[in-house]
Amino acid sequence: MSTIQPELLREPPRRANGRRCLRLGSRQTATMVAAALALLASAVWAEARTAEPVIPLGIARQRATALAILGSLAVGTVRMPENCRS
Repeated sequence: MSTIQPELLREPPRRANGRRCLRLGSRQTATMVAAALALLASAVWAEARTAEPVIPLGIARQRATALAILGSLAVGTVRMPENCRS
């Protein structure tokens, strides 16, 4: 019988509003990121094969749009750990 490691039993930190926050290196965060990437890949695959896509993939080739997308991803990534600070 295997034993449970004590660090796995600890409850994650909570924000001021009482909700749990996720740590960047947690298994749950990694699972959600992997699921999001799989959904994004399937959406891009489907849009690339459609005659009239909902979101034209060529829009990401435009410099301003690409920089806006990268900027919003960067801000979201930087701000995520901020939610867990007490």
